[in-house]
Amino acid sequence: MRSAIKKKIDKVKEVSEKLKQGKNFSILNLKGLPSSLLQKIRKDIRGKGEVLVLRKAVLGRVLKENPSLQSLVGYADHTVALIISEYLPAQLAEMLRASGVRVYAKAQQISPYNIDVEEGETALPPGPALSELKSVGIQAQVKGGKIAIAKKATICKSGDKISLQAAKVLRMLAIKPFTLFGRLLAGIDSDRVSYSEELLTTPASYYVDGLRIAAGQACSLAVNAGYINGMSVSIFLKNALGQAQGLTLNAGIVNDESIKFILSGAMASGNALGEKIPVAPAPAEGEKPAA
Repeated sequence: MRSAIKKKIDKVKEVSEKLKQGKNFSILNLKGLPSSLLQKIRKDIRGKGEVLVLRKAVLGRVLKENPSLQSLVGYADHTVALIISEYLPAQLAEMLRASGVRVYAKAQQISPYNIDVEEGETALPPGPALSELKSVGIQAQVKGGKIAIAKKATICKSGDKISLQAAKVLRMLAIKPFTLFGRLLAGIDSDRVSYSEELLTTPASYYVDGLRIAAGQACSLAVNAGYINGMSVSIFLKNALGQAQGLTLNAGIVNDESIKFILSGAMASGNALGEKIPVAPAPAEGEKPAA
């Protein structure tokens, strides 16, 4: 008993010391996470971070003892791991999404989107597999000694539970419809800014696209309101240049900018006029040209 208590105390001291040296902290959800994927995550951040899988009591104790990590204490009662790394929680979340692995569907699993089987040949030989495919609504036929899908089919719709038969067929066809990756539940960065699960599960591209759209709308508003700032000034200058060029052309003013437009216009007018002037036929050989 005393040995177990001493081990617990030593572990708390060891982890507490790591927390003091750490920069960014993230809570990784271990529920439903295969051990192989956990090992992959450890390998991916090796040298830049560490994944700590601790007893709930130890995790709760070390978090409570660290004033800057109080917002993470509630996660100690869940099946989680603590990641200490050089990566910001948002950066780590992106890395985990990018390093996900494709997995087979499981029976009774709710599909977040339609699962389709595309038209084309399969590696399945004729036999019982043909009936298996047809049992889930797939139009299949034997072609060239193999089973072929005659028409694209949806075997599970978004929001529906995947049937046992559908899961079996997908495995037969070697179709892995889902991507499994480590999910962060919360995080705190080196500036002690907290990250919520919603923020960490939303791809960075969503915010980048949103900022791009907002910036475009703000720029349009500034231009329409006649407000000059760092974003709208280039548009105002382009508009002013265009208006100045139009004014010089209409007034017949020749300068370095207008000369090329004036010459181009003159050339076009000359070509148009030349097309309207009849061209005399060339004189026959030995014939004198008309006076």
